[in-house]
Amino acid sequence: MRLALALAVALGVLSGCAFFMPVDTLRPRAAFDLKCPEGQLQFTELSGDCGKKLGNEYRCTIGVQGCGQQATYVHVPKSDWIMNSTGNSATPR
Repeated sequence: MRLALALAVALGVLSGCAFFMPVDTLRPRAAFDLKCPEGQLQFTELSGDCGKKLGNEYRCTIGVQGCGQQATYVHVPKSDWIMNSTGNSATPR
């Protein structure tokens, strides 16, 4: 009985949660900033806990490369992405 109750509670908690992948919200922004199609962008987690927290409260930094350019974005908890550096990639197109 206790096991069934614990399982029901665990399933109820998990069903109300959805893991959030931050790259999904960064992809269109980076494509616009770098003037590069989304399909040509590469994302690298540089620091933080990207995708490991629920909702919009994670804190992380992601590097984006594409079309001969690169940029670094920082996510502000409960807000949006902020580009904090940009430059040419080490490998030209």
